[in-house]
Amino acid sequence: MPARKRDETPVALEGGGLDIRVEEIGGGLSVGFFHLPEGTDMAPALTGLPGDMCPCPHWG
Repeated sequence: MPARKRDETPVALEGGGLDIRVEEIGGGLSVGFFHLPEGTDMAPALTGLPGDMCPCPHWG
């Protein structure tokens, strides 16, 4: 699997302390780096997903 560094991955969304970087690496996989402001509550974004949790596999 190809290696990626956060500072070399394209910014997908940025502002207000949020920094999301995503890049497709092939084979149906993408790498993502997420920096959220301290105290961010992700529960509202996950509500309604199975088990109210992100269903995507995470490595790293």
